[in-house]
Formats: sequence, C-alpha cells, structure tokens
Amino acid sequence: MPFVAILALVFAGSAAAAALDLSAGVTLTVPDGWRGAVADATTASLVGPDGDSTIIVSIRPATPTEAEGQLTGPIDLGRGIVLAPMGQPQTEGEDRFADFTVTGTAKPARAVVRIRTLAGGRAFALVGIVPVAAVPELRAVQGQIMASAQFRAPVEAASSSWTAYLRGRYLVRLYSGNGYSEKHELWLCSDGSFASAMDGGGFTAGVASGAFGSNSNGTWVAAGEVTGAGIITLMRTDGQRGELRAEMTGDNFTLNGERWLRGDNNRCR
Repeated sequence: MPFVAILALVFAGSAAAAALDLSAGVTLTVPDGWRGAVADATTASLVGPDGDSTIIVSIRPATPTEAEGQLTGPIDLGRGIVLAPMGQPQTEGEDRFADFTVTGTAKPARAVVRIRTLAGGRAFALVGIVPVAAVPELRAVQGQIMASAQFRAPVEAASSSWTAYLRGRYLVRLYSGNGYSEKHELWLCSDGSFASAMDGGGFTAGVASGAFGSNSNGTWVAAGEVTGAGIITLMRTDGQRGELRAEMTGDNFTLNGERWLRGDNNRCR
C-alpha cells in the first residue's frame, strides 16, 4: 500500500482535540482554529477553519527511497481524489516537500506534501489539500505541525504481538538433500534493523554447483498478533522491499510455510 494511501477520515462523533497522539510514534499540537481527530494508530486528520482545508497526518514504515518516491509520483487518495506533482521536491531543514495539482475535489484545490524520514525505518507525512489561494497558509500550518511533533518508538499493544516476539531474534532455516545444502539466516535487531545471509553449495544430480551466497540488511517491521498470521516487512538499504508471512503452530515457527529454527542472537539485540 502506498505510504500516503488514505481511506476516508470522518469526524462524525469525534471531539476536536488540541493535541493528537498516534500510538505509531508521534504526538503533535493542533494549530489554532483547526480541528483534529485520530483515525487509527498511524493516521489522523485535521480540518481548517474554512472547512475546505484538510491535512492528513500519517506515520508509517518507509525507507528514505520510498518516502522520496511519494513526492515525485501521483498519489491516489481514493474516492476519485488524485494528486499529481507540479515540480521537483524541495528541502527545508529536516523535511522534503512538493506541490501537487488536485483532481476529484468539488472545488479547485492544490496540495502540499511534506515528509520527514525518521530513525527505525519510518516516515512522517503531512498531506495538505486546500483552496488554491490558501497554499501559503498551508505551508505555514504544516511548518507549525512539524515543529510541534514529538517522535518516539511505537507503542506495542502487548507482548503477544509479532513485533514483541521477534525483536532481537535470530532465525535460521537449513536445507540439505542429494549432496546439496542451503543455510538461510535472519537477524531481527531490537533497534529495528535486520541482517540476512544465505549460503549454499554442493552437488545437484552429480554435478558440482559450487559455493554461493548472498547478504542484505536494512530495517524491519512486523504486524499482527502471535495468535494469528503476521507479516514481517523487510526494507533493504538498496530500496527493495519484501514480505514474509509468519505463523506459529504449536512450537513450530514458519515463514512463508517453511519451518525456521530460533537460536541465540549473537549479532544484535
């Protein structure tokens, strides 16, 4: 799912708040005259005094490459609203931002998307949509929000989450047969980084295949509870992204249906 792919955010039944707290890891102050409401752990919405200005607040897993990509390509917000970049992204302090045209709104509008990458493979984004004449005010309000934002580690719901279970784990899968063997290793560090390695070689159908291997590293996040299937997302430093389906059946731990062993993590905690 794109980093700023947002479903409808509804204020009905939600009281306006002077501060917003997202358990994904940020607390911010709502600017004077604006109303704010939290949609879920990662997303909130702000509505301006004119009723026509909106800012979508989001904090999600993303590599710097993925975050930058949100400033250079179309953004589909759903319900027919699409943003298209007007020029190259610009830098202001720790932030990157870009202007966008807007289609699908009842009145002519413009958008400004402002993103800050965070430690631990996350990014904080403000997607503002306002009447064309209000773009300067939107820039100022987004600056206020960024200045007030206080970031922290995500709040874990309970020790039964896959994130809590996997943090600091060493995982390994061994395969051998017909003179051929493979060893896959995965280190999931407590600071949100990961490293992986694969070594293989031997003989296949009597033909020497030679030794080979690969290594990668980056950041990781997990979603779901251990009582059900979870998703581990690996975001490599080269910009590639992969997902593994984690499941626990009795004492057997599997990734994508293959059994992995759990051992001591002597590389990172």
